Amino acid sequence: MNGDEAYIEIYGELVSLKELAIASIISTALAFVLFYFSPSIAKAIGMPNLANALKITLGAIGASIGFFFSIPLTKVKRKIVEEE
Repeated sequence: MNGDEAYIEIYGELVSLKELAIASIISTALAFVLFYFSPSIAKAIGMPNLANALKITLGAIGASIGFFFSIPLTKVKRKIVEEE
């Protein structure tokens, strides 16, 4: 682990704050983009009356896609303690 980098413990694992911020930005951006464009997507599939219903669904799908894109970017740093 790099000595000058800040880490935070999440569920017992150490994660770099920089990597966590990047992962959060990616997930939030994709969720916002799909949420924002859901009316256009509803019109494109021929169901404009579903625009409001698709907003939350596509926002959640965008967040999930962002999560999967972020997995390879975030490296978990484990602190191993040997007990005798």
